[in-house]
Amino acid sequence: MTGKEHLKGHISFADMVSTHIAAWREALTDTLMLKGDPDDRNFIEHELKALDDIEAALEIELGATAQGVVAETGSDELKVTNKILTEALVPFARYEQARNGMGGNSPKTGALWCCSDRSGDREITVEDMQKALRLVEEHAATAL
Repeated sequence: MTGKEHLKGHISFADMVSTHIAAWREALTDTLMLKGDPDDRNFIEHELKALDDIEAALEIELGATAQGVVAETGSDELKVTNKILTEALVPFARYEQARNGMGGNSPKTGALWCCSDRSGDREITVEDMQKALRLVEEHAATAL
């Protein structure tokens, strides 16, 4: 088998086994009640203790798996958001690089792009661009 086919649709081995713990415990407990031989009883008590250890380990594993799935999903979403923001701000970044390379000959404040329509003037300022770049950098730093 390849991939996770052996898990029969479960997210992990722990998830697959955890649904059967209660039934196994009940069967062992019922068997313990029926056994009169001390050796048989000792063996079943040992198995019940082992089942307790298995259940504790499964709970830890399932908790880690659930956190990993949430973290992985959140990380994937952050990567997509970061990629979209970064691509949207490429023109701003190119302008900022060119402006920095000019030794301050271009304005540090004021409008970069302006247009007018019936409802008034529209502009993107240097401050808008710098704020957008700073937000993307902060977002990228927190996404790592």
